[in-house]
Amino acid sequence: MVGPIKNVNTRRVGVALLWTAVSFSAYSADEIAAFRLTGAEGYVELRYRNNDQTTEVGDVTTSRESRIVTEQEIYVLTHSYIYHPSFLKVDLGLGPFFQQKKVDYGAGLIEEDESPWNMDARLHFLEEKPYPLNLYYIQNNSVTGESLQRFESKYTKQGVNFSLLKPVTPIPLHIEGFQARTKGGGFDYIINDATDVFTFRSTIPSGDHGNHQLDYTTREVISESGRTSLPIQKTALTADSARLDSRLFFGAQRQIQLINNIAYLDQKSTRSEEQLRITPNVTWQHSDKWRSQYSFNYLDDKQDQVTTQNRSGQGGFNYKMRQDLEFNADLHGNDTKITGSRLTSYGTAAAVNYSHTLPFGRVNLLAAARYDVNDRVVSEFVPVRGESHILIGTIPDQLARDNIVLTSIRVFEVLPGGTEQEQVVGIGSVCNPALFDILVTAIGAKTQITNCNGIAGVSVPFRVDYVFDPGGTVAYSTLTQNYQANLDLFQYYKFYAQFADSSNTIRSGAPTTPLDAYRNTLVGAQADYPLYDIVTLGADVRYEDQRGTRISYDRYTADIYTQFQIWSSSLKLSRYRVLQDYIGEIEDIDLVRHRLQFRTRIWDGFIISFELMDEEDTGGVAPRRSRFQNLIGEWRMRKLTLKGEAKFTQDRTGLSGQDHARVLISLRRDF
Repeated sequence: MVGPIKNVNTRRVGVALLWTAVSFSAYSADEIAAFRLTGAEGYVELRYRNNDQTTEVGDVTTSRESRIVTEQEIYVLTHSYIYHPSFLKVDLGLGPFFQQKKVDYGAGLIEEDESPWNMDARLHFLEEKPYPLNLYYIQNNSVTGESLQRFESKYTKQGVNFSLLKPVTPIPLHIEGFQARTKGGGFDYIINDATDVFTFRSTIPSGDHGNHQLDYTTREVISESGRTSLPIQKTALTADSARLDSRLFFGAQRQIQLINNIAYLDQKSTRSEEQLRITPNVTWQHSDKWRSQYSFNYLDDKQDQVTTQNRSGQGGFNYKMRQDLEFNADLHGNDTKITGSRLTSYGTAAAVNYSHTLPFGRVNLLAAARYDVNDRVVSEFVPVRGESHILIGTIPDQLARDNIVLTSIRVFEVLPGGTEQEQVVGIGSVCNPALFDILVTAIGAKTQITNCNGIAGVSVPFRVDYVFDPGGTVAYSTLTQNYQANLDLFQYYKFYAQFADSSNTIRSGAPTTPLDAYRNTLVGAQADYPLYDIVTLGADVRYEDQRGTRISYDRYTADIYTQFQIWSSSLKLSRYRVLQDYIGEIEDIDLVRHRLQFRTRIWDGFIISFELMDEEDTGGVAPRRSRFQNLIGEWRMRKLTLKGEAKFTQDRTGLSGQDHARVLISLRRDF
């Protein structure tokens, strides 16, 4: 059988080549050339960066680092083709990159001069044919990351894109493979990643019903990145993922819609995970008034020694009784197994929503209730693996579960390549970066984490592992009620109120920790009122009272601002205040934030913006203060651009603090 198949494939290749040759023979002779340059562009740019970072404990400076970098770059990008534009297009960008660095780590000055090249080469074969092929190579010496947490790195990437389209194949196929290398670093940070990726994508039509989108990706990362203050280890990550997304319509009027997602992940690294998730969702529009929805969730997940299984479903309907009155209800069920526990529940929920337009505004009323019957079986504390959090500056973030065993918490920073680096964790109320990176604080049954090395306004991703006490084996029912009222007046004013109550009835067993029950009341008012088209006064004031078995508090917030708009200039002044008293806890919130934002266009092409923020929280055991100043100027005249930026942040938590300063000046001429 090998011989006939080989002959058939040879004939197919010959037909394809003949078809290509015949197609090219129809091209205009004016466009045919051995090589033709069709365009060129580029730029010359000069840059200056000055970064300074200081860490203090009390009045003692524990570390200081400064980096002064000057750069000169010339870059030319040419566009051309070989034989014909539809045969081979060539985009070639090339230019020298000169860099001079002066780095002072406190122990002496280090000077470095580098002269690498930036390059971007792309070959586009047969773009107008049903089998286009693209080859590319990129070499870039860049600065990436957020404004005050920037990394200088050398980045190289080489890869290929290939597609098969109609009429060669009835199903479009897209393939990409590339290798990427990143090496560099910044303040107390090293980046050294090697990444190999292969992706396959296809859109599969399903007649008149819709289509399916199939994606497959395999990725391998070898990383030696991380913070220099922590041990850096060579880490390997391999991940295979596949996803099938379907969107189908049925019925004479396409009134039935099915959206189904099937996703599979197999990842091996310091954190290994295998996951399968299937989530079909059906929406049926019976009439203008009736609509029903049906959904199901299937999850199998295994991370290291922790296994999670979830089977949950819901079926409900929405009935529009009148133009201003809607009613919806559902039946739902859930079965979740996590190593050491199992929770099964079923119940019903219903809600009525009334919305009516008045001569002077609009009123919205909502009443909702939910009833669940729960059966929880626990044999041990329940582990959680890989819970994702984004920590901004030194602002605390709350973990998802209650009654966490504090000594079990492990925190990992997610590095740029996707690998992780474990952080040093401390338990208490005061940050001390000299001893630990992450502060863990318990407030009632809740737990918060704080990035002690955080920089104001800079987001850092983390994953958290821990175990928690789910509260023992117990069977109980839960009734939750929610009532809301909103009144909009004259487009400028809004008043709102909300009441929520959740209570439990134990049917059997005895919980080892209190079941989550609460009563919450929230009232507030909001205003945005313009004066003479140049001034807008705004305010949002609210009061919240919660009494619960796991956490109780009183919370008052006020956000007041004034905004001026005069010709091409705008100025916004705001004051934000939070007073939150956790009942029976020593950690509270007493936060005041002042902010000034200014932007003006002095003349055509010249823009200046300035932002100032001062935030202080004195409610906790360790007072926290952040200051932020940023000045940006930009001047454009035809193809000449001059930019300047000066940014300064100051973070203080307890006795420790960090100061960051950055100055950037660049001059660029495009051609």
